[in-house]
Amino acid sequence: MTTKPRLHEFRARLAASMRRSAWTSAYQRYIPSSDIERCTSEEWLREIIQEDRSIEQKEEFLDYVLREARILFAMFAYYKLPIGLLQSVGYTDDKLPIPITDSPPTIEREEIHIDFVELINVGQWMFLAPKFSSTGSHQELNPNKILPFRSMEQVGAGTFGTVYKVEIEPSHLNNVSTRKDI
Repeated sequence: MTTKPRLHEFRARLAASMRRSAWTSAYQRYIPSSDIERCTSEEWLREIIQEDRSIEQKEEFLDYVLREARILFAMFAYYKLPIGLLQSVGYTDDKLPIPITDSPPTIEREEIHIDFVELINVGQWMFLAPKFSSTGSHQELNPNKILPFRSMEQVGAGTFGTVYKVEIEPSHLNNVSTRKDI
């Protein structure tokens, strides 16, 4: 199988966008949501989809990806899964994360099923770093989430916990005032 030139460049752009999370000593990487949006622009998607001969109804597929599956498209492309099978997995970006126990019932070829389970179910987390908002005091996070922290330093500790000062990836802040005078 020959890698399509635009798809290869797309994968390289995603890889170059990865950041290391400062939250843990484990090597966890995430792709900022702004980079996913930039990489999945209509222009880029159109060119990649036009190169893929397995996609028959290109405009309909493009519309589906733009409306419902930009993150999934990025995951499929990055992990070298056939992007033409994207619609057949039965997921959209608003249904992410894909539960680890799920298996895509509509993918029939065994090797694709194995790739999907091994790559997407585990690798999806670097595409799903959470966004934080000032409109709510509590946010439940899946323990697999990779926190989009650029830097982190301990600023205090007490009986009931430790306090950290963190710098959050700017595209992961919703409705949060960012003060520059601190």
